[in-house]
Amino acid sequence: MITLHGMATKGGKAHKHDPRNHVRPSVQAAKVILERLEFPRDQASKVIAAIQNHLEMSKIILKRDFSDESVVIQFADLVGSVDDLRMLCLLTYADIKAVNNEVMTPWKEDLLWQLYVETYNRLMLGLADDRYDQQPSLEADIGSVLRELPKKTNAQDVREFLHGVPRQYLKNTPKNQIAEHFFLSRKLATVPMVAHLARREGLIYEVLVMTADRPYLFSKITGVLSYFGMNILRGQAFANRSGTISDVIVFEDVDNYFEKSFDRNHDGRPRRPQL
Repeated sequence: MITLHGMATKGGKAHKHDPRNHVRPSVQAAKVILERLEFPRDQASKVIAAIQNHLEMSKIILKRDFSDESVVIQFADLVGSVDDLRMLCLLTYADIKAVNNEVMTPWKEDLLWQLYVETYNRLMLGLADDRYDQQPSLEADIGSVLRELPKKTNAQDVREFLHGVPRQYLKNTPKNQIAEHFFLSRKLATVPMVAHLARREGLIYEVLVMTADRPYLFSKITGVLSYFGMNILRGQAFANRSGTISDVIVFEDVDNYFEKSFDRNHDGRPRRPQL
């Protein structure tokens, strides 16, 4: 138990808090702690927001049908950003888990993860408001991508592949990876879907899936990766003007699944493990 300005607290809650509403005293206690720790104002405001809203995810997964798009949209509007979503999800998990070891069941974990993924997708869609529309100011970036491709590559083909994608993708993704994605996209002329797994560094991998836009693709991919024990580090989901969806997910193979599963065909050639 600790005491803050004469207010007894236990487990982060006021000792005599109202069991029907412990959010307000928790926020007050957090503000005192953050002030004493001299947290920067912007960081402190994020912590306070997470505490104020820390019951929202629990309410949704237990009492509402978040397969209803309007529920996810309202929750995404409440959260506001991917960083705040991550904080809120971690706090929600810790809050439920702290009750006792039996409260956070595998079913609730799965619901919490599904809500996180659906909300993440909705927040990432906001990036589409700032898209590449073949602006001359970004021609230097296009040139950098072209230098990673064969000399005979048509520059306009690259522009059309990128037309409508978030500018953040073009600016922040390594140009050799954009070139790799462009090269893979050319295969969609003959196949309905392209999936590519690349090892980036150590146990860090990137999986790319390209296909015609379809609902719930991102959540299905992340769900499979999570099932096999992969630690998802970051992800992007975006589409270009032609309707091609690209899901790029970076994850850590914590248990070295790929190396352990790597075997050989009968003729001695190596065979990649299948997720």
